Amino acid sequence: MLVVVTGQIASGKSTVARAVARELERDGTNAAVVDLDVIYEILDPARDPKVNQAKWTHARRLAAQIAGALLAEGVHVVVEGEFLTSDQRAEFTNALRPVTPVQFVTLRVPFEVALERANADPSRGLSLDPTFLASHYESTAEAIRSIPSSDLTLETSAIGVEEAARRVVGWLSQAR
Repeated sequence: MLVVVTGQIASGKSTVARAVARELERDGTNAAVVDLDVIYEILDPARDPKVNQAKWTHARRLAAQIAGALLAEGVHVVVEGEFLTSDQRAEFTNALRPVTPVQFVTLRVPFEVALERANADPSRGLSLDPTFLASHYESTAEAIRSIPSSDLTLETSAIGVEEAARRVVGWLSQAR
């Protein structure tokens, strides 16, 4: 099983993805989380702000390769990162070998909640800047409005992390 958890900055992608993996493991399923930000950081030893689109493309392709290797080992994979647009999704899915069905979960959160979450996490980089975060939310608004109906969409300001994970795992079970 391969699931991608996506959403805007501070929507809860990392937190929910890890909770989904824990929920799968509680059910006796081997699971792993592939964090797109970490892959980007591997590609950027200078640790510059994460704004290089070519590196994001490379990171999405590498995430697919890592996911494929884990799936070949019998591990269920939860990938988390920004896969909002059809191009971003294609960068990932086109690099999957063999072609693997992917279930997408899109997390949504109002900007004000994202700003609170970002400010509460001192480890964040550029997303701590309210101007940058507002620009990100504006630039991704159309992609959020155009999320495919096949995605499971969750409003993470309305439910807790564990509830979100249970909903994702339940949805994945029905999709099988």
